[in-house]
Amino acid sequence: MKHLKPINIKTSRARKALSDTSFQNIRITFDYRFVDGELDTKLKCTKSDQVIKLNDESVYCTAYDILTKNKIDILKETLENVKSYFNKLIYVEPTMEEFEIKSQDQYFHYPEKQVAKNTDLYVTVIAISLGRDSISPAMGAAIVFDEFTQRPLQGLLLIDTKSIPDILEGQNTIPKYAFMSYVHEFIHILGFGGRLIEKFHPIGNYDPYPANESICHYTKHGVDFVVLTTPYAHIFAKNHYGVDEFVGDNGEKCKSGIHLETGGDSDFITLQHLEGRLFVDDIMVSINLGLRERENDIPVLSDSFQRVTDATLAVLLDTGNYKVNYTMASPLVWGNPESIDGKPIKDFADGPPQSVLPSHYSIGLFNNDDSTLFNYKGAGLAVLHPVGEAKCDDEAQMDKRFCRAKNFYNPAEYEYYGGSDIFDYIMMVRPVVMCPPDLVAIPGAHECYLYSCDGYNSVTFHVKLPNGSAEQLTCRSDKDEPLNFTKSDGTNVSVKCVNPEIFCRTIRLTEMKFKKNPFIDGVIHLDEKDQGKGPDIYPDFKDTRSTDDPENQEDDPSFFKKHQKYFIIGFIALGIIIVVTIIVIILVHRRSHLESSSAGLNDLQED
Repeated sequence: MKHLKPINIKTSRARKALSDTSFQNIRITFDYRFVDGELDTKLKCTKSDQVIKLNDESVYCTAYDILTKNKIDILKETLENVKSYFNKLIYVEPTMEEFEIKSQDQYFHYPEKQVAKNTDLYVTVIAISLGRDSISPAMGAAIVFDEFTQRPLQGLLLIDTKSIPDILEGQNTIPKYAFMSYVHEFIHILGFGGRLIEKFHPIGNYDPYPANESICHYTKHGVDFVVLTTPYAHIFAKNHYGVDEFVGDNGEKCKSGIHLETGGDSDFITLQHLEGRLFVDDIMVSINLGLRERENDIPVLSDSFQRVTDATLAVLLDTGNYKVNYTMASPLVWGNPESIDGKPIKDFADGPPQSVLPSHYSIGLFNNDDSTLFNYKGAGLAVLHPVGEAKCDDEAQMDKRFCRAKNFYNPAEYEYYGGSDIFDYIMMVRPVVMCPPDLVAIPGAHECYLYSCDGYNSVTFHVKLPNGSAEQLTCRSDKDEPLNFTKSDGTNVSVKCVNPEIFCRTIRLTEMKFKKNPFIDGVIHLDEKDQGKGPDIYPDFKDTRSTDDPENQEDDPSFFKKHQKYFIIGFIALGIIIVVTIIVIILVHRRSHLESSSAGLNDLQED
């Protein structure tokens, strides 16, 4: 997707007085005519082995790329759930007048003038094959902007036809891999991307921030960092890292903020996403962690690992175009002080990962568990490579950063390193299966268990034994004795204890939505104490949805009860899934395709 230029459209400067009442729920229009076939893209696959030209490259269609009525219906219904989600999450100053919709001829062409009315954001949806090797379900970007506010008015959303889900997906469905991928792309359409930072401005003032007040560069431990230093990014950093500034090797200083991705071998990745090393469980890192609903024709039913967190909200607020319903978002758990002991982790933002990460975050000297996720909500696999096989001299490989700054990436001189430069080579466990609500995974376990916390003093797990009986494992320390038993197939199991404070804090954060404004200085989410309203980012509104609203039905807790058996089946079948995942790892090892949910489409912003 290249050479699509941003277009500015003049709109009236007559605006309402800026107040909570001037911001209203965003109105979104999806144009499905190129999906339905009412309009022709000339890029649609109609038969297997058909060849289409996409950005001057040949793309070969497969049977999965053929759009059937069922696929079209599921795609449209899933995107309507995306629309509903953002309609509740995002507030804008309404667009008062109609505006012209533009074509982008290499992807779509409107045969006659098109005008958008009564909408704040118009999204043209195109369903095409992104190629046999594509592991991105979609790609999205803003293409038309309000000349006055610089808010996106029109976006382009490319849907990879072979990745359209088999069933309807939404905020609380299982699975929801495609839904969350579309959410990721929609956030790009809202203006999340490095090339658009120059357009960021304060809410209520449309003059962009000076360049030296929005982006800062510094070098530490020989590694170059890029930081978004706009106001809400700065508040986020103070709350998470406990510092007002970052200091580099040569004394250069940056106001603390949100680190942007500098890895990846594509401009789709660099500066278009949150830094993977620091924002593992946020939706806006460049890799959608977890398995798709269908891996090599094997169904995978599992909840989503990543979510919309305060890091993503900070960037959206700093565009200056939006206010947000923060109660629909969740805390970033990775590196969150409240997930450990309430105190910021020293040098977490820019220290060598092996030195600053809590021991349960990665495999190393103090942790040999290669299957439990850091947030105890599922199991997965670690993707590792021998250090001796690093391709340091191959510019086409992503190992070059690892080789040039081993004091940062491997100061402990381990024999293995993580397989992704997006996550700065951390030897972390990637999600395969997530536990259902109220159940958790712990080291050595092969199932999800019920648990109960006694404050932060102890935690008790209810472990089902092979003979059908249950036994309780109570942990007052991660040094306590494990629970050992033998499965019916002869496999020895040793369920290990965890640090109860870290576990109970982490689970509470992982399973919560925000109740407090996350941009209150020094906010504490695990404390019920009232800390005030905080910055004016969430317009008050009355939820008038009826109980018959499909979105309300989707939120019904009984949904999880109905599907809980699938979670259990998923864990029992973890061995099978791991075999399938090995195939995925082979793909991961193909470095050129590692950035699976890249989708920033910075090409759309190129001149």
